[in-house]
Amino acid sequence: MTRTNREMVLNSLIMPKYFAFPRYERAWLILNIRCVLLQTDAVAAIYKLPLFG
Repeated sequence: MTRTNREMVLNSLIMPKYFAFPRYERAWLILNIRCVLLQTDAVAAIYKLPLFG
């Protein structure tokens, strides 16, 4: 799954559930989830480096 696909899936899961939230709160939540995804990708990239054999 590419990052864009994951974002689309997450947004489709989040938007209906938090539709009653104020707009800034929804945006903050989505930004946080994108940061988590970026961190996860960074960790995965580190472990793919040939440091651990």
